[in-house]
Amino acid sequence: MRKLMQDGVLRIPLAFACGIFAAAALLFAWLKHPNWIPDVVGPMQKAAFVAAAFGVTAYNLRTRVVDFVLKLKARPRRMEELCKEARLAGKRLTNLVLLFTFTAAVMASGGLLAKNGWFEWVWAALGAGLFVGSFVSFFYLVFAFEKLEEFILEEHEELAKEDEAARLTKNSGTNEPSNHLK
Repeated sequence: MRKLMQDGVLRIPLAFACGIFAAAALLFAWLKHPNWIPDVVGPMQKAAFVAAAFGVTAYNLRTRVVDFVLKLKARPRRMEELCKEARLAGKRLTNLVLLFTFTAAVMASGGLLAKNGWFEWVWAALGAGLFVGSFVSFFYLVFAFEKLEEFILEEHEELAKEDEAARLTKNSGTNEPSNHLK
């Protein structure tokens, strides 16, 4: 399951499905209890701050991806794979930052709508759907980031082992490490 999540299998369909389910559940609740709207909008506005915080976290992860790539000295055959993974992670995280920002704006603006109107319920359902879909995407991207970290740590470990082996087998008498980890 972890590998599937790291590879992003079904991320977008699952995010959409969960978001649509959340929106439908809120609309269904409205049909059963139309007077709940004041009870929904307040928490939605508070949840907008959570969405914004997730967006900030996604942005921070995005900057960590760039830091990882800039600091790691990898072998040329692995550097291409590393850059490919880093670009993919960066694009996904950028999209997630934008999605969470939009979600927070939708959720926060719900209180500006007319009280007890059908549009307010649709807006609240949209906000709930976006939030749940964004959360599913965030959950997947945390695992994708874990995959990138694992790749970088494996490469660093292999280079360190090579440097140690080279140091131990060197006949020149110097114990200077190679340029891989400098």
